[in-house]
Amino acid sequence: PWIINTTPPHALASVLRESGIRQLNQIQSDLTGFSYHPILTANIFLKEALPVRFPAAVLDSPIQWIFPHPRNDGQREEFGYALVTSAADELAAKPASDIISVVEKELARVLGVSGRIIDYKIIKEKRATIAQTPEALQWRQPPETAISNFFLAGDWTDTDLPATIEGAILSGRRALELVLKNMG
Repeated sequence: PWIINTTPPHALASVLRESGIRQLNQIQSDLTGFSYHPILTANIFLKEALPVRFPAAVLDSPIQWIFPHPRNDGQREEFGYALVTSAADELAAKPASDIISVVEKELARVLGVSGRIIDYKIIKEKRATIAQTPEALQWRQPPETAISNFFLAGDWTDTDLPATIEGAILSGRRALELVLKNMG
């Protein structure tokens, strides 16, 4: 069998540590060097639609993106939105009530709407992406490993792109190409 591992680096480091597979010790060691940034999503529900086209980029704000996010329970007439912030270290450190206060202030400042949030859910993905520092470059892995049928893919691998969705797609493609090549 051919394996393309797509787990995040912190999870892969843990699996490799527990596996005892010595051929992958260097990868396991390298992966422990990464630090991470969170992505925060505030799913909010309003009685009225926001006056904006989607997706909406928000400049000079702790909110970076607004996407439509309907609640599909069919019980209420609401307008749902996902407000997303990458590298949200400062915002993610706050409690949910403080985050919603920031969201309300930003909606008022940026879109001129206020006091209309009727429900919300805050999601903090604490290790959403690697911290893209010069030091992190040394820990990004190629798709090949010391085990001939085990390959790596993910935005954190060495693609010459930042750790983005584009990098993740490219890494998956490279890993698949190696599998196909090795299948002969």
